Amino acid sequence: MENLETSPEALESAANIVDAYCRTQKSVMDTYLRNTTAMQSEWTDDKTLGSLLEEIRRLNTIVCGLMDEIQSYYPHYFRKKAEMLRNRPKF
Repeated sequence: MENLETSPEALESAANIVDAYCRTQKSVMDTYLRNTTAMQSEWTDDKTLGSLLEEIRRLNTIVCGLMDEIQSYYPHYFRKKAEMLRNRPKF
């Protein structure tokens, strides 16, 4: 833990990384769902495609919900800590 950096800049960077990660994960899931849905016209077995799409939609909902939850808490937390460090008394 001796390499732990707690400068305001490092905390701001962590907030940006978390935010970007969450946006990327939601984009990956949306793209996966969109690409799989686009295969409907080529898929001949409606029974398996239907259950596959249902599962992907379910996973998309779960992943996007988790990413929204993370985004709503951690970037704000890191930015708040960075602001606290910037505003601390300096002697």
